Amino acid sequence: MQDLWLSLFFDREFHLETGQQREDARARNMLRYLHDHYQEKFSLTKMSAALNLSRGECSRYFHRSLGMTISEYLLQYRLGISMRMLRQETWSITEIAHAVGFSSPSSYTEKFRKRTGLTPRQYRKHH
Repeated sequence: MQDLWLSLFFDREFHLETGQQREDARARNMLRYLHDHYQEKFSLTKMSAALNLSRGECSRYFHRSLGMTISEYLLQYRLGISMRMLRQETWSITEIAHAVGFSSPSSYTEKFRKRTGLTPRQYRKHH
C-alpha cells in the first residue's frame, strides 16, 4: 500500500512540474511574440491566435507568470527600448515614438513622463 501512495505522490508531483513547465513555456512564447511585434499596434486577438490560446488564457497565463498585465509589460518594454535609443541614437522623438510602437509622439511623451518624471527630450539631455 505504501508503494501505491508513493507512486501516486510522485506521479502527481511529475504532473505538477510538467504543468508548470508548460505554463513557463507559454509565458516564454508570449514574451517572444511581444518582443517580435512590439513595434506594431498590439492586438490580444492576434497574439492569442498566433499562440493557439484564447484571449482569456493569454491574459491569465501572462499575469500569473509575470505578475503584470500584457499591456503593462509591453509599455515597460517599449519605454526601455526608447530610453536606450534616446541615449544612443540621433533619431527625433517622433521617429523613436513610432519605432517603438506608439501611435503618436504625444502618447509616447505622456507615457514616458508618467513613468520617468521627465519628457523624452529632458531624458536625452540628462543622459
